[in-house]
Amino acid sequence: MAADHRWAEDWDARKSGASCGMCDDMGSDNKAHGVRIFEGRWTDAYLGRFPVRTGYVYVIWKGRHVSEPTELSDKESAGFWAVKPR
Repeated sequence: MAADHRWAEDWDARKSGASCGMCDDMGSDNKAHGVRIFEGRWTDAYLGRFPVRTGYVYVIWKGRHVSEPTELSDKESAGFWAVKPR
C-alpha cells in the first residue's frame, strides 16, 4: 500500500507561521525539543532533545517567521550565516 503524502489541512497557516513550534516561546532556554546552547544577535541555537543524529543542533532565526533562510533579506542573511559560536 502506498503512503499518503498529502500536506496537512493547515499547511498554509503553518508555512505563514501560525503556531510555529520554533517561534513559540522565543528566547527560552528550554524548549520542548531542545536546550539553548547559543544566544546570538540574529539567532539562537538549541541542542536537540530527540535528535536525528547525536549532537544535532538547530538554529532559530530571531526575527520574523521564515520557513527557509532563502526568505531572509541580504542583510539578514549575512547576519544569519555569519554566526560563529564560541
